[in-house]
Amino acid sequence: MDIEKNLQRLEELVHGLESGELTLDDSLKNFEEGVKLYTDSKGYLEKVEKKVLELTDKLEEKEIE
Repeated sequence: MDIEKNLQRLEELVHGLESGELTLDDSLKNFEEGVKLYTDSKGYLEKVEKKVLELTDKLEEKEIE
């Protein structure tokens, strides 16, 4: 997953929604895509956070030894 691309796309979607220039159908499509990108990105970041915590715990264990 490319989190930077997801965030950039989310910004584009928000800008489109805020512009008021989209049709209702297009606004709904943007919103749906945004929700999916948000959900995917959040899940990815949670996995990364878990991995960082695991690695940090390992470092702390080695420092104690």
